[in-house]
Amino acid sequence: RQMCIRDRIWGALASSDYHNGNMDKAPCAFTRTHLIVPEWSYRGVLMALRAGTFWADHGRILDQLRFSVEVDGLEQVAFPGYTVSVGDRDSLAEMTLALVRGPGSTGQPLTVEFIGNCNSGEAEVLSTQVLAPEDSTLSALVPLAATGQDDEGCSLRARVRLINASSADYLAYTNPIRLVLD
Repeated sequence: RQMCIRDRIWGALASSDYHNGNMDKAPCAFTRTHLIVPEWSYRGVLMALRAGTFWADHGRILDQLRFSVEVDGLEQVAFPGYTVSVGDRDSLAEMTLALVRGPGSTGQPLTVEFIGNCNSGEAEVLSTQVLAPEDSTLSALVPLAATGQDDEGCSLRARVRLINASSADYLAYTNPIRLVLD
C-alpha cells in the first residue's frame, strides 16, 4: 500500500478580509486559514498550499484541528492533502478528529460532521456527532464501499460547526483525504 501527495485544487481557505454586515471585523479577526507547513519560510507556505495541508475556520471557533484517517494495513496515518492507496474496497476507515477550541467556542458544544463519498459514491454526511464543551476528540468508522465519479477512489473530510441561533453558523473545515480503492 502506498501513500503519496498529488497536486490538487484545495478549498479549505478562509478569506482574511471577511467583514460582517457591520463592517467591524478587521482582517484575520473572524476568518483564518491555518497552514501545516514543512518549514518556517515562504517556500514552506507554498508547499502547504500546494499539498492541501491546511484548514480554515470562521468565528475563531478553533485554534487547532487535526483530522486523520487510518485503514487496516496502511503503514501510517493519512492527513488532509494525502492520497492513499488502500486496495480493498471492503476496508473500514477510522476517521479521527482532535481539536483545541478557540475563543469563539469556549464552553459550547460543537457539531462534527464527517463528509465523504466512500459509502454511496455521492458526497454526503457520513457521521454527525456532538462534541461536548469538555471534550476535544472523537472518531467514526466508514466502510470503503464505493468510489466517486472517477471510479478510482473516494474522499473524506471533516467539518466542525458551532450552531449560532442569532446568525449564520460558524464553521471550520478540512481539505479531503483521498483514498484510492482497487
